[in-house]
Amino acid sequence: MKATRLSLALALAPILIAALTQPAANAELAARVHGLCPVEDRDWSAGAAVELQARHWNSENMGVACSLGFGTMTAVDELIEENDAFGSLSVAVGGETALVPVGLSALLRGGLGPDIALVAEAGLRYVFIDSAVIANVTAEDAHEIAYVSEEIQIDDTVLAVIGFTLTAGLAEGVTLEAGVGYQVDMRKPHEWFLGEDVGPTSFQAASGHFGLAWAF
Repeated sequence: MKATRLSLALALAPILIAALTQPAANAELAARVHGLCPVEDRDWSAGAAVELQARHWNSENMGVACSLGFGTMTAVDELIEENDAFGSLSVAVGGETALVPVGLSALLRGGLGPDIALVAEAGLRYVFIDSAVIANVTAEDAHEIAYVSEEIQIDDTVLAVIGFTLTAGLAEGVTLEAGVGYQVDMRKPHEWFLGEDVGPTSFQAASGHFGLAWAF
């Protein structure tokens, strides 16, 4: 896994550097804030993220972007209780997961008026996941009580992203951005508890974002 992450970082580094060193009219650096609303999986209640994009416009209408972000998804608090003649079992789950997406996008821009444009985006993100979701398990019978508290580990994953962003010029070289997007699992990551696979989860979500972009 470490070798895969290092290879990905080395592959993206020259693209990011190239985007940041393009001639003034062709390069942008954008900072965005995203709100995430999970739409498929009941494991997550909400999320938020920040993103940096280095963009290179190959022409007035077509460009590419290298993206790096950081976000969190909050787990739905769950409490499962079972009782029978032999004893009881209680499982409480809660916490949040950190996500670090990195990847590339293709951009298509169309002018709507003076200093106003609509940008369509489609891309892929490799997402590094650091889970802090905790499962607290309590088992009780007539003789003893057993208690286990452990993190639920989650596999890294890959997301496909699409979005539409409305841009408006604020000042020379500064643009205000706002838009909507959607992310879909290219593969569903699995959750692990005490070394056991407890099934897949999903980070499919709708999103809204706003931010600023600087041309240079």
